[in-house]
Amino acid sequence: MINQITLFFNAYCPARMLTFSHSYLTIKYTLLEPWLLVAVTPESVRERINVNAAEAPDDVVNRFITDAAVTVESETGLEIDPANCTDAEAVAIRNLAAIYCACRITGGSAAGLSFRVGDLAVNESSSSSPSGLSSSNLEFLYNQALKIIDNLKQPYVGRV
Repeated sequence: MINQITLFFNAYCPARMLTFSHSYLTIKYTLLEPWLLVAVTPESVRERINVNAAEAPDDVVNRFITDAAVTVESETGLEIDPANCTDAEAVAIRNLAAIYCACRITGGSAAGLSFRVGDLAVNESSSSSPSGLSSSNLEFLYNQALKIIDNLKQPYVGRV
């Protein structure tokens, strides 16, 4: 039955991703319309911390976007394409990439920020600046990214 549904669905709806979970003849599926997906761009990352392209060039920001996507993937177990992802994934990637940019712009540490993401760790307690690089803004971005990553994690359902 499921194979017939899958064949029918794939034949008539090839652009959609399909996930089946079956239990007692219940079939759940998730459709991700291509037009619902968003791209993480260097400009969208720079907007988070209010910097321009001279301070954070596209090639550098693109590397940070890739690194942030890998971090979100490793934390959630999902496969994420930063050029074609959901809103929640995009926000987490943008926030982490913005923090990476802030650390690069400030020479490796951002004022007043204390965080750890993988091998990247910052622990500073100096004064804050009024720009998007302020400790309160970066702390907000970091906490929001953590919350989104926790929500993206898929719980294990099965026997132990």
